[in-house]
Order: sequence, then C-alpha cells, then structure tokens
Amino acid sequence: GIISGAAGATIVLKTVVYTHGRNDMFLSIFLTGIVSTLTIGGKAIGKGIAIRHSKAVVYSVALFLNKLKTHFKIDFFPGNGENRTADRRERQ
Repeated sequence: GIISGAAGATIVLKTVVYTHGRNDMFLSIFLTGIVSTLTIGGKAIGKGIAIRHSKAVVYSVALFLNKLKTHFKIDFFPGNGENRTADRRERQ
C-alpha cells in the first residue's frame, strides 16, 4: 500500500508538472482511484493464490530465507532451530 501510494503520488506530481497544473484535482482523484483499485485487486488475487497454493508459498519463502542465510549470512530468525526443550525442563 505504501509503495503503490508513493508511486501514484509521484505519477500525479510528474503529470501536474508536465501539464502545468491544469486539471490537477481531477487527475489526482482519477489516479488515486486507479492505484487503489489495482492495490485492492492485486491483494485479492494474491490472497486467492496464497490460499490455493499455501504449501508451495510457504516452502518457497522457507527456501528463499534459507538461501539468504547460507549464501549471504542474513538470518531473520537468529537462534531459531536450537533445541530449547532442555532449557525449559531445567526451569521447571
């Protein structure tokens, strides 16, 4: 939403500068409507794909995160995967 809003605002500003400010209110409302429609529609399509192919999506994200961790040493979940059951037993 943030990226599409920023892109829409940039397009409006560039177009207003190009047209020297004529019909800028109409153009702003029109492009905001288009950006909103594409954002909401894209989200709905993405949710449908995610629901139908949830296992493949989760596997692909896990594979991507694993490649980041192994090749680039970027770990989004440090300490994940460590055996913490022994620590839990000691506290009880």
